[in-house]
Amino acid sequence: MRTYALRAGYIPAGKLEAFERMAADVAAMPDLDPAEYVSCHAVCRALELRHQGARCVDGWFSGVGQEHSWMDLGDGIVADMYPVASSGPLLVDASHWMSPWHKLYQPKHDILHGARLDNAHHDRVAQRLIEALAESDRQP
Repeated sequence: MRTYALRAGYIPAGKLEAFERMAADVAAMPDLDPAEYVSCHAVCRALELRHQGARCVDGWFSGVGQEHSWMDLGDGIVADMYPVASSGPLLVDASHWMSPWHKLYQPKHDILHGARLDNAHHDRVAQRLIEALAESDRQP
């Protein structure tokens, strides 16, 4: 069964297809060690490099509280590709104030400035993830 958001057209088919391609990439990403090495910030940066039209956004999850990164697919559609407390990626419509997701994803572009693991760290990990995906793309 499709969810109401899909059936009512709140999440258009093209955005669902983009999400499914990104989710396939996440599933193909290797488990790098240590586990703390990989983060939502690195995963989203890697996906932004591979998927045209999807933009990595840094900010707060749950208003102000937890720094997080997610993918903006446009028109208020959020692809949360590495939700730490979930079993897998989420695709949600955060476009309208009545959506329960609307206030959970709050962009803040400089959230990682001065963080223990900064943008340079996340960019390096993203590059390792991209290299691993490129390698798996070459496998028959």
